[in-house]
Amino acid sequence: MSLRDNIDKGMRGVALGLLTVYQATISPDKSFLFRGRLGGRICSHVPHCSEYARECFQKYHFFTALHYTMERVSSCVPRYETQYDPSSYRVVFFSSAPI
Repeated sequence: MSLRDNIDKGMRGVALGLLTVYQATISPDKSFLFRGRLGGRICSHVPHCSEYARECFQKYHFFTALHYTMERVSSCVPRYETQYDPSSYRVVFFSSAPI
């Protein structure tokens, strides 16, 4: 591994640690303080923004994951209808003709 990869891995580890602390303490959707009072009505996305960020930091490099996370958080508005938007999609192609 190069020095750049080690630095990226360390920054992603710090980001994941901060996300874990955020989810456990002050997250309006997942923390023990607000979970019962707000009832999950803060984030309209499924999975919630903090869980989406966690998936991105586990899958992508630090700055790519940070970019995806900031896009997601900037589009997050509280509403009652949910919007399914995972961090990645699996595409399956079916065909009977030769490709």
